[in-house]
Amino acid sequence: MRRDQSVLTADSHGFQIDGADRSFEIRWCDIREISTLKRDLLTTDLICLRFQTSDADEWVELHEEMTGFHDMVSVMEQQFTIRKVGSVT
Repeated sequence: MRRDQSVLTADSHGFQIDGADRSFEIRWCDIREISTLKRDLLTTDLICLRFQTSDADEWVELHEEMTGFHDMVSVMEQQFTIRKVGSVT
């Protein structure tokens, strides 16, 4: 299992990533698109969220092993209407 040193915090305005290499903040109102994916890491899977902001063509990718990820998802679900496609079993 891989460990990420990044820490996520979130509130009603957005989320912040504090990492070993860099730190930055993304406001909810700046997010243009959110996508989800599951990475196959051979012996385990890694659930990821990708965010694209209105001022960048790059995607910011977060994953479930980051400290604060699940708390950030709870806050995010309060900010957006989440449309579920398909089913997860």
